[in-house]
Amino acid sequence: ATSRQALGVAGEFIFNLSPFSVPKLEDLDQPDLDVPGHDAVSLFAERARAVVPEFELTPDNRAEVSALCARLEGIPLAIELASARLRALSLVQIVERLDDRFRLLTGTRGTEPRQQTLRSVVDWSFDLCTPEERLLWLRASVFAGGFDLDAAEAICSGEDLPREAVLDVVASLVDKSILNREDRGASARYLMLDTLREYGRTRHAASGDERSTRERHRAYFAGIADDPVFGPSARAVLDRLRVEHGNLRAALEFCATEPEEVVHGLDLASSLWKFWTAIGAFAEGRTWLARLLESATEETGLSHARALCMAGWLASLQNDLPTAAGLLQRSATEAADLGDRWLDGCIGLFAGGIATSEGRNAEARAAYVQALEAFRDADEPTGVVMTLRRLAIAESLDGHHDRAAAYYEECLQVCNDHGEEWDKAYTLWGLGIEAWRRADQGQARELLRESISINSTFGDDRGVALGIEGLAWVAADREEAELAAGLLGAADSIWRTFEAPMSGYLHLAQAHDECEDAVRRALGKRAYEAAFERGARLTPELATEYVLDPAAFGARSRRRRPRPVQASTPLTRREQEIARLVATGLTNREIASQLVISDRTAEGHVEHILTKLGFRSRTQIATWLMEQEQEHAPDRREPPHE
Repeated sequence: ATSRQALGVAGEFIFNLSPFSVPKLEDLDQPDLDVPGHDAVSLFAERARAVVPEFELTPDNRAEVSALCARLEGIPLAIELASARLRALSLVQIVERLDDRFRLLTGTRGTEPRQQTLRSVVDWSFDLCTPEERLLWLRASVFAGGFDLDAAEAICSGEDLPREAVLDVVASLVDKSILNREDRGASARYLMLDTLREYGRTRHAASGDERSTRERHRAYFAGIADDPVFGPSARAVLDRLRVEHGNLRAALEFCATEPEEVVHGLDLASSLWKFWTAIGAFAEGRTWLARLLESATEETGLSHARALCMAGWLASLQNDLPTAAGLLQRSATEAADLGDRWLDGCIGLFAGGIATSEGRNAEARAAYVQALEAFRDADEPTGVVMTLRRLAIAESLDGHHDRAAAYYEECLQVCNDHGEEWDKAYTLWGLGIEAWRRADQGQARELLRESISINSTFGDDRGVALGIEGLAWVAADREEAELAAGLLGAADSIWRTFEAPMSGYLHLAQAHDECEDAVRRALGKRAYEAAFERGARLTPELATEYVLDPAAFGARSRRRRPRPVQASTPLTRREQEIARLVATGLTNREIASQLVISDRTAEGHVEHILTKLGFRSRTQIATWLMEQEQEHAPDRREPPHE
């Protein structure tokens, strides 16, 4: 027998029946979709033929069928109800209207009443729940991307649901298949199908309880965002923030759309500055800060000034220096009378970075000195470390390498005193660049590899790219031109994901250009481009693996047969079509016009593409598409040659 809930009788064996599986892209390229693992498509095709007898799965429509089944999460009833709509709508029209699935998906009067609409079947499940279960269902709908028990107890408890009762209610909703449980390390995490979440959100909004739940949600995740990304716990904090990225976005969206929450949103977005930096989400961080700053009714106060400062920092990481300078100047004006020494230090540090990038080294050094004093006044070791490192760069650029070394050594000491690894990685990178400048290539390579090793454990692709750049310069000086070209390619592929070459370190652009010119001359155009492309095809993870242990990496690579670069992708045929239009530079509105779809639908497709591919920008889509269209490219594990 099947049921949403276990019967709880002796001898019962429970088997979790998941929704039907949805085809992957490699299935779309096969002529016959009726193969094992495609139950959702098979069901839709069968039900569609009952409605439209001439319906067939064809190369022209299987992308839309697959997209529809994926959007409906493989839920059999939802798929059956969607197929019934073929009486009046085309496949494309059905997919476009799935944002309002409860209104769209209705059945015929001949079926059982509780199965005539998607809403009625979810209503039936809701009615089977106890009052406490219903309340937790509605409150849990505020989560995005799942939640753990601590979050449920903090956010879903309250009036009519004591904190101590939450565990049992969560367990009951798991038993009733409203929540799905998955293990994440040492703790369980709970997920809700989007269909059930949308239902809960609709009822929650009408209950009068939603606002207070969302306030608790925002406060809870703001507390997580406030955890310092410094010291022994930094890696764990960043990992937690990555897991909760969806919830952080949901909290920021709440703040951006509720006037009373804007100040909280400014604080939350500002506190995430190191998170945005670590994951390379410069554009996302800037977008949230810009929305919140635009919504702020009062352009004064510490929250506003800090948000301006962090927006300036992220702009500088994208090499948008004029915008960054303007934001920092506004922040400095607002901060003048606030007396917040941490903010004073950040403004000086970030403004100094812009001056360094623009070649105004004396001005940069003066800003760093003031920033260092401010951070020490505020007892902020993370700011002290970052500023010492920038002072070392300033001294190095002026040829004072002994002073630079002294600053780096002091920086290392602070890191070691506080158990700080992430900043230590950047300090080792700086020492590696110094070793390269004095032609100590052996030590440079060792320091740069250690830097890459640490940064990779933090998932910091920007730090990895900086290390690979440095290794390319070392290889060029050692007359290992082919290796240098491959490393330049590996670094370039990372820089393109950020849309910011040498992010935050534009003062080294000349070193990059000189290395590239020397390697091009040594290899010639064709050999350079071939080696560069081999490196560019390495993912950040594989590039890291290669530079840390090239011998082992090469041995594994030679044991693998060449294959085309990622012959399959998670995109539907329609999404591939839209990805190609994105790559040509078309806006969402222009895409909508060309494909004769709504602006909202085009926007939704682009968002789905970004989400599926794990990207943050349209440029990344274009880069990815270029890689996909390479014919029979070598294995992505093929290393640059030494």
